[in-house]
Amino acid sequence: MATYYVSSGSGADSNNGTSYATAKKTIAGAIAVATTTRDVIEIIDENTYYEDDLDLAGDRMIVAHTASHLGRPRISGLYSTIGTGSAFELPVASTRATFIGLEISDFTGNPVSSSVFNVANMSVARLHLSGCFIHDVTSLTSGTLSGSPGDPTTIDECVMFFSNSGGYGVSSLGNTHIKNCLITSSVPDGFELFTSFSSSYPNVTASFCTFMARSTAVSSYPIVKAGQVVNCIAAASGGIRYGIASDSHSYNLVYSSDTMQPFRNMAHDTNADPGKGDIINKAPQFIDSGTIGNGPEVAANFKLQSTSPCINAGTDLGGVVTDISGNARPVKVWGPYSTAPSSSFANDFTLNLYGNESSQHRKVLCNNDIGAYEYQDPEAIEGPICNVEQVPFLTGQKGMSTLRGRSTAYILSMGSELSALIQSGSG
Repeated sequence: MATYYVSSGSGADSNNGTSYATAKKTIAGAIAVATTTRDVIEIIDENTYYEDDLDLAGDRMIVAHTASHLGRPRISGLYSTIGTGSAFELPVASTRATFIGLEISDFTGNPVSSSVFNVANMSVARLHLSGCFIHDVTSLTSGTLSGSPGDPTTIDECVMFFSNSGGYGVSSLGNTHIKNCLITSSVPDGFELFTSFSSSYPNVTASFCTFMARSTAVSSYPIVKAGQVVNCIAAASGGIRYGIASDSHSYNLVYSSDTMQPFRNMAHDTNADPGKGDIINKAPQFIDSGTIGNGPEVAANFKLQSTSPCINAGTDLGGVVTDISGNARPVKVWGPYSTAPSSSFANDFTLNLYGNESSQHRKVLCNNDIGAYEYQDPEAIEGPICNVEQVPFLTGQKGMSTLRGRSTAYILSMGSELSALIQSGSG
């Protein structure tokens, strides 16, 4: 395993690519020397690379960007005139390549094979995708995704704006997990945004995702079709669509501005009832779901408004502790808290000097929100967890013996935090 660096600004393909100072100029130049299992191609700038048909022949190769949370290099097929019209070529299913922190766009020229990943013979690909922004492409793969129970295809924290006409956004033949993703289509096509091609294909799941279909025509396809769908938004801006086709679905919101059958079975041949926690006939209340752009900032339009029914309506799912933006799931905020007069202080409490909830707060653990984004209240009071947030006296000084009906006074302990009150002997 070796790392090869790429910089279109400072690099040269005549370099060996093994350091920042000797970076390759093109991604293709780095791929030419990355031939060992688990070799890494690290792009160290955020420039645009007009390259296509990049052939990843090595096993388990990694293509990543340095500090990808700050920005992304762009791989564009805008000037592509030859080849399949895809960014990467995946020769066989065992490739198991990983892609982190990339922007990939402008691969729509070939109606059959234009996609981010062209799979040899329209076959099966196994890959891992994280933190990528994909737009103006026909579909994710020309073939389908798959994997194994121990090494499934995974897609995390990605934003995908498809321009698919007569194709599927993301398609799977089993063992594919997608979570914390925003997937939408800018062209009304009537096909699924995320689909498992058959109910017999196992282990295909979607969780904490926002799917927005933009079909204005009558459609016989659901927005999402997977073995298990949890904490997802499946919404349509128009047209008659089906929502979610799954034999295991819960805590989702399904909505269309037109008539829609919210749920179907996985085989997509029978209507199904809502599952536990599922919400229907309520708009998700995005900030602005009508905007499609070519910059990652547009994705923020699919965040939730403060009145969204998706807020606090989800459930816990093992291992998912952040949203697509890296915010904590679920949110912990300071919420109003009232303590009645009591002589027992064994439990978590806050003293109320003013006699109303607005004067005191404690940390409240909310439920997860449905969809890719966890709502961030701009007016929320945040701070470290502390059992006592307000007390009616200064540290180390006794309070009034008559406070809150007490016959004896309180004094604050001098421990490591303001978390304990002990009763003193006198006022």
